[in-house]
Amino acid sequence: MLKVNGLEITARSTKERIVKGISFEVGKGETLGLIGESGSGKSLTSKAVMHLLNRRVFTVNGSIKWKNEEMLRKKYKDSQRLAWTADRNDNAKPHDSICADDKARQTDRNGL
Repeated sequence: MLKVNGLEITARSTKERIVKGISFEVGKGETLGLIGESGSGKSLTSKAVMHLLNRRVFTVNGSIKWKNEEMLRKKYKDSQRLAWTADRNDNAKPHDSICADDKARQTDRNGL
């Protein structure tokens, strides 16, 4: 379902390549975890896949395909529409650790 090939993310201001040629595939029902040191590009990679990077700050090259449809060349609005469709049909939801942590605290406070 998701194929990332040769993903590169560069900071426009410094021309520093932060993410260098990462590739991975995630099939339906599979889970992928990104592990790395602080500042290694885990969050930038995730944001690039979800089309959430500020294109004025970063350049993104390579290929990100969702169901064989190239996402990097899409306009933001079009990619978000496709993402919401995927959410309703395939339960593909980005994980928000801040909200998850808050829900855990609420559960602890409520004694559930």
